[in-house]
Amino acid sequence: MSRLALSLVIGGCLVLGAGRAAVAGDYNGNFMFRVGVSAVKPDSSADVFLNGTRVAGADAEVSTQWIPSATLTYFFNKNIAAELFCCFSKHDIDGKGALNGVDLGNTWIFPPIVTLQYHFDSMNGFKPYIGAGVQYIAFFKEKDGALPGLKIDNAFGFALQAGFDMEIGNGWYLNAD
Repeated sequence: MSRLALSLVIGGCLVLGAGRAAVAGDYNGNFMFRVGVSAVKPDSSADVFLNGTRVAGADAEVSTQWIPSATLTYFFNKNIAAELFCCFSKHDIDGKGALNGVDLGNTWIFPPIVTLQYHFDSMNGFKPYIGAGVQYIAFFKEKDGALPGLKIDNAFGFALQAGFDMEIGNGWYLNAD
């Protein structure tokens, strides 16, 4: 089953660690640590099998979860950075179509994302950025629902990113991504 987890860091996230060096424009070798709230929204398309046979007209729907998350960004220079996003989330899986309303089970998802980012020059404390990268989506602790043998395949995906950091003073930033 292929999954794509979209992770959106919403406004109000505090950004730490770039500190005085980044504020002064010396980004080389600096790290930035962000904590926030993210939505993990898996792609819900699925082939549903029962006793090795595909159930015609059956699909699955996976819940969206809002969870605490963290990112670590390393600046190669003032414009180029690499970011690692990490979180864990638990999701319910329900049947759709021929299995509408059937509890298929639940699973935990670990969807780390690595992106290469381009940070535009700061404009009065406002610093937008874009990025692209890869994601590995790992499923674990799968628990059966009404049907036995829940199995979800791990997957790779692509990630696109756009966001900004807004300086609020003393090396602290607000971020939306």
